[in-house]
Amino acid sequence: MGRKRFKFAALLISILFTIFACSKDNVKTPDPDPEPSVNIEFVTIPTDGATPEFQMSVTEISYQQYVDFLNEAFAKAVISYNSSDQTVLDKNGNIMTSLNGSRVVKDHNHNDEYEIEDMENPLNINFIRFNESDQVFEIEEPALVDWDRYFDPQLYPNVVDSKEDWFEVGNNSEGFYDSKWDADGLMPTLEEIKTWPANFIRYFGAHAFAEYYGYDLPTKNQWYTDAKGGQDFDYATYNGEGNTDVAVIGSCVP
Repeated sequence: MGRKRFKFAALLISILFTIFACSKDNVKTPDPDPEPSVNIEFVTIPTDGATPEFQMSVTEISYQQYVDFLNEAFAKAVISYNSSDQTVLDKNGNIMTSLNGSRVVKDHNHNDEYEIEDMENPLNINFIRFNESDQVFEIEEPALVDWDRYFDPQLYPNVVDSKEDWFEVGNNSEGFYDSKWDADGLMPTLEEIKTWPANFIRYFGAHAFAEYYGYDLPTKNQWYTDAKGGQDFDYATYNGEGNTDVAVIGSCVP
C-alpha cells in the first residue's frame, strides 16, 4: 500500500481549532491495521523559494470527520475517554480535547472591564459528546443544548450578557447581537454543525488525528508560506487595509 505524503497543520485561534494537511517524507506508519483512511481534499502550496512545495487540505477538519476518527480510534483502543472530567486522552495519556469545553468569557479588549462587547458567541462550545450507553462519540443537537447554563453567573462569574442578546439562542432580533450580526437569526442545525470546524481540540488532539491517518503537523515556515496566500500579505487573516485582499489561513490560495 502506497504511503500518503501529506501533513496536517493545527491552528488554535482563541477557542477555534483548525487542522490542515501538507506533504512530508518519512511519515510514520499509523498503528491501526488495516490502515485507516479519511476523505480529505488537498491543494498544492507552491514554494516561496525558502520552503519546498507542499500540500494542505482545502478545508478545516470538520466535527463529523473528527467524531468519525474518535470512534474508530476508541474502538481500537488507540485513545481513551475519562468520564470523570469528560476528557479524551491519546495513547500517552495527553488530553486531546475536553468535551465540557465551554464558553470563553474574558476581557478581550484589555480595559479591565467586562462589557457586552467582550462576550463571545455562546455557540463557540465543544459540540462533541460521549454517549455512555452506546459508548460512542456523537455530535450534539444544537436545539437540545441547555443554553441557559452558558449565561449562569455561578459558572461564568464575569458574564454580562444574557441569552436574549444573541439572535440564534435567544430568538431576539432586537438584542445586542441582533439581526445585524446574524443574517438568518436561526439556531444552526445538527447537519450544519457536522460541517463546522472541530472546536476545542488541543495540540495532542490534532497530533493524534494526523498520526492515526498517516499524516503529520506542519512546520512554522509552512504556516508562513500558506498564510501569505501567494501574495506576500503582511497579515495571515487581515492586511491592514480594509476588507480587500484578505488572505485567510488555511485557504491555500496558490
